[in-house]
Amino acid sequence: MFWQRLNLLLLLALLGACSSAPKEPIPALRMAVHDSHSKALRAIRQEDLASAAEYWQQTLLRYQALDDWQGQGQARLGLAQAQQKRGQLEAAQGTLKPLLAQVLFGEAIRAQAYLQLAMISLPDAGVAAMYLAESERLCAKPCALQWAQLNLAAKIAASKLDWPRVAAISRQLLATAPATERAEIAHAHRLQALALLRQQQAGGALPHIQAALELDRVLAKPAWLIEDYRLQLEIAIALGDEALQQESGQRLQSVCQAVRCDPADLR
Repeated sequence: MFWQRLNLLLLLALLGACSSAPKEPIPALRMAVHDSHSKALRAIRQEDLASAAEYWQQTLLRYQALDDWQGQGQARLGLAQAQQKRGQLEAAQGTLKPLLAQVLFGEAIRAQAYLQLAMISLPDAGVAAMYLAESERLCAKPCALQWAQLNLAAKIAASKLDWPRVAAISRQLLATAPATERAEIAHAHRLQALALLRQQQAGGALPHIQAALELDRVLAKPAWLIEDYRLQLEIAIALGDEALQQESGQRLQSVCQAVRCDPADLR
């Protein structure tokens, strides 16, 4: 009986070993590209732009070696974002332009590239509008970029001082965007506040800039908070609200101290 049991156990163990084949090892290059891609995303979230650019460069070359065009496209978009934030606009354009005509990148990647080029092109409203139109054409409906596209259309209108159009576009976004689009909703509130202020409607502008501030605190975006407080300060001056002027100035100064900016130099 003992030997029968032992033989049965050995047979079961053998069957188990045969049924679970050894796992294929992950190739070193795939591990490396996953590592650099993850590090690039983490660096951009932490606003470590120099490291983000370096990691995106590494990631781009590794995806090229793997013949992964989707990965290459993502790396170029990320690298251009880091370059733009560092003020390297020509470099960012050079990173993005190879994406435009190459169909191997796919329409979603190319639509994003056109959108980023449109953002970089402002305040040249004509060029920005041209790139934006191509982004809209390429983006399948429903388009994941549609809210960013709407906000950019509003910014283009703002560059032309077409405040009624800015208000109309941002109002459309606020009425239709899902709550998950917090960043674009915050931008739309800021644009709506700006449009109303420029049309001598400071009272109507105030709730919108306060809504933007509430969202940007949650999103933890110091640069956006600075824009918000600059605009709130303008609104407070237009309203003659000295308490709000003082509060806005103090909050602006505090955020600027943390990120080493000069409130007086901000536009």
